[in-house]
Amino acid sequence: MNKFSPTSRLSDLIHANIGLLPVLNRFNIELGFGDKTVQEICDSKIVNPDFFLEIVNAYHNEHYFPQRSLMQFSSILVVNYLSKTHRYYIEVLMPELDVLLDKMLSFMLKNNMTYIDLIKKFYSDYKRELIVHIENEEKNVFPFIKEIQHAFDKGISYNELPAEIKAFSIETFEKEHSNLDEKLLDLKNIIIKYLPPDYNSSSCHNFLMKLFILEKDLIDHARIEDKILVPKVLELESVLKRRISES
Repeated sequence: MNKFSPTSRLSDLIHANIGLLPVLNRFNIELGFGDKTVQEICDSKIVNPDFFLEIVNAYHNEHYFPQRSLMQFSSILVVNYLSKTHRYYIEVLMPELDVLLDKMLSFMLKNNMTYIDLIKKFYSDYKRELIVHIENEEKNVFPFIKEIQHAFDKGISYNELPAEIKAFSIETFEKEHSNLDEKLLDLKNIIIKYLPPDYNSSSCHNFLMKLFILEKDLIDHARIEDKILVPKVLELESVLKRRISES
């Protein structure tokens, strides 16, 4: 699979993979860009073209993951991108899933209430856990990472950090990083394997396809967190602690 480059026309990215539309949106890039190249659009939007290309290429090709090059970017750049994916989940994907689920279940007969209640519970439990996970990252993890990056950039040592920052470690986040994959798989399997025969195929297929879109996006999201963000912050923490002995 070919990689996109700075000279690639942005329209060609969409033709190659419609799933890149939400990714473009996270960089505040909207449709209507004509035949402009990636470089031209990034320049006009004040977007780092190298970071943009690494993200879209990683999203486009699951076998491409430039861990070493992504580690070179500021962790704040990565956090800002991940925060925009969070907003996409909360403001776009989850509301769409809510509507599709209601529509799917409305077609089912009342004698399937046991199944209806089961799928509602699985979905609501998954949605609640996902939101809690996102809120924890936004309120606790991401501010910590930004503080560590700012300290690194300013040349200060670990001892100079606020007490609440020193009390938190990215290693703790890594250990507590909840894995939502199994719950999403359970939800999909209930629909794929055990759906009663009176379902409406159109509404069911739409809901299921949206779940698969969410799953793929979450996999890419978690991969950036686990393979890029956590090692990057551990590296920054190590530098800040070495500054103690050097001061």
